[in-house]
Amino acid sequence: MIKKVGDSFLVFKTFSIVFQVIIFGAAVGGVVSITAVGFVSGVRLISDWRYQFGSCFFDLGSICFSIQPLFFLLASALIIILVKRTLNIERYHGPADVILSAHSPSQDLDPKTGFLSTFSAFVSASGGASVGQYGPLVHLGGTIGSIINRRLPHLLTKDTFIGCGVAAAISAGFNSPIGGIIFAHEAILRHFSFKAIAPIAVSSVVSSTLANYFFPSGILLQNTSSEISLLPSVSLSLILGPMCAVIAVIFMRSLITLQKYSSKLSSSEFLRILYAVVAVGLIGGFIPEVLGLGSETLVGIIERSYTFYFLMCNIIKNVSCSNVKHSL
Repeated sequence: MIKKVGDSFLVFKTFSIVFQVIIFGAAVGGVVSITAVGFVSGVRLISDWRYQFGSCFFDLGSICFSIQPLFFLLASALIIILVKRTLNIERYHGPADVILSAHSPSQDLDPKTGFLSTFSAFVSASGGASVGQYGPLVHLGGTIGSIINRRLPHLLTKDTFIGCGVAAAISAGFNSPIGGIIFAHEAILRHFSFKAIAPIAVSSVVSSTLANYFFPSGILLQNTSSEISLLPSVSLSLILGPMCAVIAVIFMRSLITLQKYSSKLSSSEFLRILYAVVAVGLIGGFIPEVLGLGSETLVGIIERSYTFYFLMCNIIKNVSCSNVKHSL
């Protein structure tokens, strides 16, 4: 009799855990998916409206310069500075803060700073700043996961909730549920956990399903007509893997070095931001493909709509090479 009671309790506890995993994993995935779709679609709508003012300020035949990026970037910078100073934010947060919070019990993500950081990224991307989509979506998902964990602290661990949020954000933004699961474990949790993989998987799949329902062609990377041969692609990856790793390390170190020496340019935060706005605005005036989320540019690369020369010009941001794009 005691054994039957014990078995019944074990079955009930198992079903209870499975129910919690499904419900709360799906809840995190649903909330993050809707907010991620809203973030990206909002940026795209404002960007499409911004492009209406993209006529040439001066046209020298093969060189066309538009003053539109400089104007909208300056407006975005002013909004970001005003929000930061008005609402007393010490600094805006990013993916690094999400990782730290997932591994440190004493470091919690502040909801106010988290959402205002997302708002800052939204304003920046809408104005044309090259903030990309990875950082804002990761931080948005981690913040939402952390908020749900505060409301329900005893159901799942904090790092699991944050992992669910990040996986859902990557899954919705890049239409990649498997990629969201792997990214959450590798980059956020830094390990594979049997307790965490089920809710993270549910969250990622639910998020991708909802995003596909609203945007069947994808919210960032639309389906392309390009056909990819498997064997040549795998062979090429063996060469590109180490090369891209070296380039990524150089890029990250350059960012760290630039941040270290940026304060030497001026003690005024406003002037440092103004320098960045002018630099990016001038480059974007000649090469608009470097601005914003960059999804259209990536699709163009996949479909081979750019010459290799033009792509190199985008990398080194050589203004004199602005108008060499053409269809292959």
